[in-house]
Amino acid sequence: MNTALPSPFGVPPLGGATPAAPAINESHSLGFRSARRLKADLRTLLLLALLALLSLALPTARAADAPRPPMKNLLALSSAQARTQPEATAASASTTASARPSVPESVPLPGVPVAVFVDDPGTGIDPFFPNSRRRPSRVVRPKSSAPGTTPIVTQPEPPRPPPLAVTLSLRGIVGPGYRRLALISANARTYDVQAGEALLLKNGPLDLRVTCVEIRDSSVLIRVDGETSDRELQLKEGI
Repeated sequence: MNTALPSPFGVPPLGGATPAAPAINESHSLGFRSARRLKADLRTLLLLALLALLSLALPTARAADAPRPPMKNLLALSSAQARTQPEATAASASTTASARPSVPESVPLPGVPVAVFVDDPGTGIDPFFPNSRRRPSRVVRPKSSAPGTTPIVTQPEPPRPPPLAVTLSLRGIVGPGYRRLALISANARTYDVQAGEALLLKNGPLDLRVTCVEIRDSSVLIRVDGETSDRELQLKEGI
């Protein structure tokens, strides 16, 4: 920093510069004031910290100086608490149980359908295991007759043919000898057949089979299913 010294002759220095001594003194005074303020702030902080420590230490000291209860009183208090605690727990449990809605202990479940199989073990093979031999099949034997008697065996009658509801008649014979045709009338309808051919005629709800066995000069020999003998149809006179 360049400072201009005063002239001994009372003439101001060149360049019009003024002495800087007063500015230096003012800066020194400002620094001194800030230092004093800083010290005062530090003292205040220290006092506040001491007061806080004292306020914390006083309750601890009072609690330490307070008379302690004897050990017997503590034991009696703990035993009384232990006695009253189960009663209080039971009372709270009963209150909770009474507050809850009553629910039946067991709810009946609907029955499960069960499959029942009725099977006589002596009637035959197992229906579920047909190849199993755990139960042999029972052989049904006929009842034996009394000794000295011969059992009577009856044969079933052969099925009888239904009554013939068709009226058959011979209407004529046409054609040469090797290809002759018989004109057979059945219920107002005429059929031409050769020897060996068969007709299917309606006999009520059933079909009736009629076979032409032989064609003669003035008659025809036919065979009706269900009949034991053949039937001969004669040609009417004048035809």
